[in-house]
Amino acid sequence: MYNLKVEGYHSYYVAEETTNTAVLVHNANYGQILAAVKAGSNTAEEATSLEEALHAVKFGLDDLSAGKGKFLGVVEPGGSYPSTAGVSKWFRIEPPEPAVGNNLPHIKFQDNVTGNSGHVWITQSEYDALVAGDEGLLEMVLKYFDD
Repeated sequence: MYNLKVEGYHSYYVAEETTNTAVLVHNANYGQILAAVKAGSNTAEEATSLEEALHAVKFGLDDLSAGKGKFLGVVEPGGSYPSTAGVSKWFRIEPPEPAVGNNLPHIKFQDNVTGNSGHVWITQSEYDALVAGDEGLLEMVLKYFDD
């Protein structure tokens, strides 16, 4: 079976009834998003969820060079961008920036060791929830980079 999408779930396990072995499955265009992160470019389409975007950024940055990415926060519309000085690998969540062609909220990432950088587009509703201080989403962001 292939091209199956489970609505409402980004990740889920698939197992055969007669075994104790399961496979973790990711929905949608994760592979394309991860490939774009590793190539240091912008994603062609919006991630289906914040979780999908975070997963791609984390594992894409981890594969680029040693060390984990540093989360620099959520930038509010019209807010100031935190300094990246002295940070070799980082990401932050930014609002739409139509003046520079970024029409969707996104995760901006940069690996200064390899020179790779880009954007992973996220949904406006999840960005708005992060700006409003949704503790569940903020906890999810921090958990991805807290290992």
